[in-house]
Amino acid sequence: MLLSIERIITPRLALTTAEFLAYQCEKHVLVILTDMSSYAEALREVSAAREEVPGRRGFPGYMYTDLATIYERAGRVEGRNGSITQIPILTMPNDDITHPIPDLTGYITEGQVYVDRQLHNRQVYPPINVLPSLSRLMKSAIGEGMTRKDHADVSNQLASVICTLTFPLCAFWFCVATGY
Repeated sequence: MLLSIERIITPRLALTTAEFLAYQCEKHVLVILTDMSSYAEALREVSAAREEVPGRRGFPGYMYTDLATIYERAGRVEGRNGSITQIPILTMPNDDITHPIPDLTGYITEGQVYVDRQLHNRQVYPPINVLPSLSRLMKSAIGEGMTRKDHADVSNQLASVICTLTFPLCAFWFCVATGY
């Protein structure tokens, strides 16, 4: 149980320290949180010890809210010069993207970079799989005045080609969704 408590406290301690450095000392701070899967497992252990009613796959029902209180501590505060950038890293149990930990993290964060075990095993470095990776902020950061005018179109076409080569049925649905 003591190790579970340590795994729960560590990200909050790191972020409290980062907030001091960012907002009191006006620094730009990078916080790398590894492994958030271990954090969520610790939440499950403590929840079970407290005999709370379990949610999906035995994780506590409040896990979404709990993870959000951590992930949402990144950013800037108006009137302060510092900032906090967060890179939370998590593993997907059995490479299951629908597992509660990556699933909830995906809802909370603005983007995910998917590091693929199969690409790594084929010695592709960095083993980033662009299809399941995403950025919810991309549309507001591309286009005329920021990147090439046709950035969005080129990005969609590239995703379509990759999808076609990787998953032929996926290409059909991509074309239906985007009009390509």
